[in-house]
Amino acid sequence: MATKDFQEVVRLATALTSAEAHLLQQKLEEEGINGTVVGDYAEVAFGETPVYVAEVWVRREDLPAAKRILDEQSKRTEKSPP
Repeated sequence: MATKDFQEVVRLATALTSAEAHLLQQKLEEEGINGTVVGDYAEVAFGETPVYVAEVWVRREDLPAAKRILDEQSKRTEKSPP
C-alpha cells in the first residue's frame, strides 16, 4: 500500500483581493491552522481588477475548523458598522 508524502490540500475560500486572502490566512494562523494563499500574484500583474482571484487553501483535516473560523470572521464583518 502506497503512502502519501504530502498533505492533501483543499480550497477554503476565494477572495476578491489579495489583501482579503492574506487577512484570512493570518487569522487562520493565529488559530493554529496553516493556510496558503494561491493566485495573489495575478493581482500584481492586473492591478485591482478581479480577473484572477486569490484563494486560501488548507489541509483537508483542518477544513472543518477553518470553515468555523471563516464563518465567525464573516459574522463579525457583517456586524461591523460601515
